Parts: sequence; structure tokens; C-alpha cells
Amino acid sequence: DAGCNGVDVTLLGLGERAGNAKLHSVVEALRLRGFTTSVPRERLRPACQTVAVIARRRIPPNEPHLGRDVDSNTAGVHSDGDRKGRLYVAPERQPQDYGGSLRHPLGKLSGRANVVSNLERLGLSLQAPQVDELLHQVVELAERKAWVNLGDLLQLAAQVLERPEMVVFEVLEFSSGSRKTASGRGASIEGRVRFRGHEHPFAAVGVGQFDAFICAMQELGHAVGMRVPELVDFEDFILPPQPGEEASRALIHVQTTWRYPADGEVFSTDAVDADWMSAAIDAATSAINLANQANGHG
Repeated sequence: DAGCNGVDVTLLGLGERAGNAKLHSVVEALRLRGFTTSVPRERLRPACQTVAVIARRRIPPNEPHLGRDVDSNTAGVHSDGDRKGRLYVAPERQPQDYGGSLRHPLGKLSGRANVVSNLERLGLSLQAPQVDELLHQVVELAERKAWVNLGDLLQLAAQVLERPEMVVFEVLEFSSGSRKTASGRGASIEGRVRFRGHEHPFAAVGVGQFDAFICAMQELGHAVGMRVPELVDFEDFILPPQPGEEASRALIHVQTTWRYPADGEVFSTDAVDADWMSAAIDAATSAINLANQANGHG
């Protein structure tokens, strides 16, 4: 009505200094006001992910419509309501509209519904008293790390059920370091792992220490039939020290994103440790355990 026949927009805000708004925000704002566009909303997330890779930027976890946390309900009351009828999902804005899915992460505010929802993702069904015990352990673990991932839940469930065989993969020991190669500096790693009750040595070289570890696991996987998921993304950051603690005691939080080899589903694991490499290997250990469960993802 005011004479506007077009809008200049951006992907991920690149170019916003010229006053241009983000495409996904404009599309959603117009839709909620009754206007239609030719932009397929389900393609906005992969388009922005591509731009993020090219521009070497990360999509903020709480970015409207696109961030990894916007389709998550962590509080127990919300998870319970979602299980009873998606009571906390706005009808006009469904997660799948932007290529997402409703998730119920585990944390300090979780309830039984969160635990049951994530157990179903693992293909597990526990009795009510076992769920209560598992919830207690989840909340305890969440006091030491912000989120409890599926790999953590698998290990906790194995303890509650007294079924250690559920955890099929474990890194027993490792040592790593830098080394010179013909093309410059690289890294090497060696150690021992246990897979389905059998111990195996491993050794490999790579661009960096974690790359060397992944190369070693892929080689071992081919040899013993162990599924190693595809590493999609890797992020690490330093957690601030507790009040009164020395800054040198700060912990490293590593978050990894993976893709199951069979069905392509993307999932995340994380770990916290004072040692960067130990945190990275712990996160990878969770991912390998999940990839080798008999829940349809192998």
C-alpha cells in the first residue's frame, strides 16, 4: 500500500550494515502477518548453513528459526506437555517448517518426560523406578556440565540397568604429540581401546591430534566392524573458572556434531575436561557408542 514492491535482505546478516534484515526473519514476519512469499522455508536452514561455512561464521544457538536450540524444550514440564500433545509448540510455527525437529535435551531442569523421550531415541524402555534413578543421575551430571547428551544417557542407563555390555566402546589409554612431516607439522597418536569386550591397539598420524585419533578409529573400524560416524562439526571453548579458582584451572568444553552412517541423522555429543584432547576423545567415544547401538542407526 505504501508503494513497496521488494525488500533487500541478507543471509545470516551479512551486509546488514546497509540496513538489510535477515531473510529468514523477514519471511517469517511477513507470513505471520498474512503475506506469502516464494521462499521455501525448509531450505533456509541449509542455505544459511552453507553461508556459515563459506563465511567461517557460526549460527548462534538461539538464532530465531535456525539455531540448534530454538526447537528444544529442556524443562520437565514442557517436555511432559509436548509428549501429551505438543502443548508447548506454537501451531503457526512448527519445527519442521525450517527443517528442524522438536528435541528435549537433558539438563538440571529436566524431568521424567525428558528422560523417557531420550530413552526412546536409544530404543530403551525402563521401569518407572529405574527412570527415577536415571533422572537423579542425569541431574547430578548436569551439575558438572551444562548438557547431558545421548551418549552420557547411554552410559548412565547401563549403570542403572547393571548392563555394562551396553557401552560397547571405551578408550583405555592414549598418548599423542606433534611431529614433523614432509609437508610441515602434523600429529601422531597411539593407544588401546576396548570394543565389544576385546582390546585393540591403535596408532595413526594426522593433521592434528584429534584428526589422528579419528583416522585411527576409522582404520580400526574397518578391521573389526566398528561403525564410526561422520564428523560434521567440531567446536570448543573455555569455561570460566569458578569464583576463587586460578584461571589456569579452567575447563575445556568440546561439542561435536556427527552423522549416523546408515540413515544420515545428525546428532551431537560433548564433553568437559581440563585437558583438550581428553575432552575431544570423550565426545568421540560417546558418538562411537551411539553409532554401534542396535537402535536402527547403524
